[in-house]
Amino acid sequence: MSEPHSDRYSWRLVEFGRPLQRFEGAARAPEAGEVLIEIAGCGFCHTDLGFLEGHVKTRADLPLVLGHEISGRVLEAGTGAEEWIGKDVLVPAVIPCGTCELCSSGRGNVCRNQKMPGNDLDGGFATHVTVPANGLTAIGELPAGYDVADLSVIADAVTTPLQAVRRAEVSEGDFVVVVGAGGVGTYACQIAAASGATVVAVDIDDARLVPLLDHGVAGTVNARGLSARDVRDRVREHAESSRAPHTGWKIFECS
Repeated sequence: MSEPHSDRYSWRLVEFGRPLQRFEGAARAPEAGEVLIEIAGCGFCHTDLGFLEGHVKTRADLPLVLGHEISGRVLEAGTGAEEWIGKDVLVPAVIPCGTCELCSSGRGNVCRNQKMPGNDLDGGFATHVTVPANGLTAIGELPAGYDVADLSVIADAVTTPLQAVRRAEVSEGDFVVVVGAGGVGTYACQIAAASGATVVAVDIDDARLVPLLDHGVAGTVNARGLSARDVRDRVREHAESSRAPHTGWKIFECS
């Protein structure tokens, strides 16, 4: 007779290149500085696909719960993290240590002691997860029509291009080229457009490019079958029609 399913379980990678397996049971109790989160949503990233298919090895030994784009509600907390109990949160895709020189200078994204859910520790393909509280972001009141699960991809697919656009200091009057109109590229286009730039998206699939015209993108280039020179010329045509400068373009490679 099979064991009855519990209300707490996870999907674990047991062997590279093999399907995930369901494991019943709760995530471990949080220790000092940690929280236990009931997961609302977890995005599936191309990194997860690389782990699943065995093209990239995880840093932690298997079995391991994948998933690093996590949103949910904090149910329990260890000593020093009690303030998070009951809050809806986003978990950073890469959790900084919070104490090193890089973290202290505001560069926690390149912390050398960082931990990645679904790579260094169990991630979000589960009902619950225990993670360090450092770096959590509280979710405030949501617009109508959205819930906490919808926000899970912000932890990676949105924050990655957001940081890039901010570091490039994209602003009104800039001409921006985004190469690759997948998840990250689509967000890069929207963020750059919202920052006041004229944006051109480059991809090889019109199904990805055409919808962007309704989301702030000024023009698109389908590069399938084109030489690098042809792509450049098509982009330049958009720049000229938009009266954008001929130099100083800001280009984001998201393919």
